[in-house]
Amino acid sequence: MTAFNSTFAEAKFEALGTKCHVILFGLGPYEVDAATTTVQQEVDRYDSIFSVYRSDSEITKVNVSQIRTIAVSCDFAQLTSVYLEKYSSSGGLIDPTTGYELIELYARSNPLVAQLNVEKHFRPVGFEEFSVDLTEGAAEAQLTRPIGAFLDFGGLGKAWIADRIAGTLTSNFGGGVLVNLGGDIATSGAVPSSGWTIKITDDFSLDPSAPGGSVQIFGGGVATSSLVTRRWSDGFGKARLHVVGTDLETSSIVTVTAVGVSALEANYHSLSALILRDGAVPWLIRRRTPALVRTIDGRGLAVSGWPTSSEASDDHLIGAN
Repeated sequence: MTAFNSTFAEAKFEALGTKCHVILFGLGPYEVDAATTTVQQEVDRYDSIFSVYRSDSEITKVNVSQIRTIAVSCDFAQLTSVYLEKYSSSGGLIDPTTGYELIELYARSNPLVAQLNVEKHFRPVGFEEFSVDLTEGAAEAQLTRPIGAFLDFGGLGKAWIADRIAGTLTSNFGGGVLVNLGGDIATSGAVPSSGWTIKITDDFSLDPSAPGGSVQIFGGGVATSSLVTRRWSDGFGKARLHVVGTDLETSSIVTVTAVGVSALEANYHSLSALILRDGAVPWLIRRRTPALVRTIDGRGLAVSGWPTSSEASDDHLIGAN
């Protein structure tokens, strides 16, 4: 669905297993139509590469392959390289192979995973055993990894994709753009005079009237990592969370929203802080990362310059859930 007026145009649709919301700024009707088509084409392309919910996706083929070194697309290799860097810099906190521990969750909502022989295909591995051989200008790359690794590029992958799509749109059409992939928000190009108003909410409806505060940015990205969404009960009645290494019973931190020079950097900081649990605030302060940390008792802690209060002043609000 696309809406247009003299300043803003927006499109909303389902993509990559989540909600996609794109706002275009300062484009004419022809550019808006072309840009909207490009967004959908790019999202479909990334979905065909990185969706663990598709039997024909590249990541599924890599996950079930019994070949140790396998040819992959340049996009796949580039995102793997990004994860390798973040895995190293985070001391192993950011690890896409923890998808193995989420197979129970995936099997409940993903017929593809439910049909697989988990013991045959997947096993716990270390991401440090991965390597990528990507030659500049080459049509494809080589990925070497342990057989049995279950990769899931998750939120950091969505943030990387949001950054890429935003950059593609401004390069091709000019103007300004904001791309929201399930709460990972990237901006590029021209900026509205009052900035982009980002609503921070746990409501996935993307409704401007949803409860929550808002913040304005003039570039970069925003991301939220949360324990209050995507949870399920295991066979023993215990609540399980999609962020591996976190537990509602042992953490006072339930949500972290961070800003960064890109959606990727914002997601890296929000996710790392959430995994660090009670160490989140000092970690964010040391990195001078503006963030809003929400505690299990409902308090909001503003960190490193995050505004203590903000009034929404624009109808174009994006839910950073």
